[in-house]
Amino acid sequence: MGFKTDQDIEKFAEWLKEQIQGMNRHVYTSGLISTEASGRCVWAVPHLVFLGQIWPMQDRSKKYWVISGLDLPTDHIDDSMAATPRDAARHFSMKWQLQSSKVAELGEQGKSDDGSTAATDWQQIAGSLQSNAEALYTLIERDELWDTEQGSVANVLAAIGQQEADDTVQ
Repeated sequence: MGFKTDQDIEKFAEWLKEQIQGMNRHVYTSGLISTEASGRCVWAVPHLVFLGQIWPMQDRSKKYWVISGLDLPTDHIDDSMAATPRDAARHFSMKWQLQSSKVAELGEQGKSDDGSTAATDWQQIAGSLQSNAEALYTLIERDELWDTEQGSVANVLAAIGQQEADDTVQ
């Protein structure tokens, strides 16, 4: 999955920066990190799926995997739950499948977590989680997407420079 033009590389670099900024917002709004942090892209399918890692600048040992992308929920897991990007993606897929089942049960009960009558379409949310889990699993099964020699991010990082792909925020 290469890039045909410099414009393709530039578009991907811009998308990558947006995903890194979204990852940063996610960990701050989730309360995972409240100090200065650093993050990087670890794996991506351009304009579709982003998988990154982020950690507090003061404690690089406390990392999180973060996933986001087109039509995907931004989500996180502790770094200790996955040794590789592919393992992290597999974990997110399984997590979303389990959440889909739980959300579907909420829809069947007709109540939200706080016990109020649900105005939310839980079945639609469950279906969306399920389809995201399945789509991600399809990518996980494609060995060529995980080849470190030909991976899409490695090619782009070489073209745009590692500094462009790393982001430090406050």
